Amino acid sequence: MKKINLLFLSLLSLVTITSCSNDDDNSSASIEAKWELYQEGETLSTLETINNSCGLEVLEIKSGGTFKITGYYSSDVTINAAKNVAENKSTCHEYTEEGTWSKKDNKLTVKNGDDINEFEIIELTDSSLKLKETDEEGIWYIILRKK
Repeated sequence: MKKINLLFLSLLSLVTITSCSNDDDNSSASIEAKWELYQEGETLSTLETINNSCGLEVLEIKSGGTFKITGYYSSDVTINAAKNVAENKSTCHEYTEEGTWSKKDNKLTVKNGDDINEFEIIELTDSSLKLKETDEEGIWYIILRKK
C-alpha cells in the first residue's frame, strides 16, 4: 500500500509540475506585424469595440524601426450642387502616417515628426497587442489584433 501511495504522489507531483508550465508563453511573439485597431477605452473593463464604416485603422510595425498607420475617416459632401439640389452623402477618405518606433523591455516608443508617444506593453501574443498610454490627459488602453 505504501508503494501505491508513493507512486500516486510521484505521479501527482509530475502532473502538477507539467501543468504549471506556461504553454501560452509568448515571449517570442514579435511586435513586427500588421495590427488592426480593435478596442480602446479608459479602463480594461470598459473597452469599446471600434466600428468604422470606412475601415479600421491599421498599424504596421516594420523591421528596421519604422511604422506606418493607415486609417479612414468619413466626411459629408454635398452632391448635385450644379442642379441646386442639396444631397448629403458620406464619403470615405484614407490617410497615412509614418514614423519610427523602438522597444525596450515592455515600453514601446513611437515618433511621428515632433510627436512622441510612449506605451506600456501590457500583453504581446501572436494574435494581440495590448497597450497602455499614460499622459497629462490620463490613461488610455488600446487593443490591437494581428491582421
